[in-house]
Amino acid sequence: MSVGGPVKVEPARRLDALPALVEAAQRRAAMSGVLRKLSLAVLADNAAAVALYEACGFRVEGRRVGEYLEADGTARDDLLMAWTVPDREARP
Repeated sequence: MSVGGPVKVEPARRLDALPALVEAAQRRAAMSGVLRKLSLAVLADNAAAVALYEACGFRVEGRRVGEYLEADGTARDDLLMAWTVPDREARP
């Protein structure tokens, strides 16, 4: 089930606001009663963003090799990451 649409967050300069946005999305998903996970795609070479999502509990579920092609012909991979909504019994 997909709710909403894609949200693009620019590289490193916007990472300061990202934890609060992710935490708000996680709270909303947990409260919804219908969502079981949040998923996202992030460029594999964006180490700062990958680390931030991992710190928020997201785990890598897959990799799309050569998913994006830069203007200079360089292919870039992205990672598929997800956070699973805790079972109601496991929540405080």
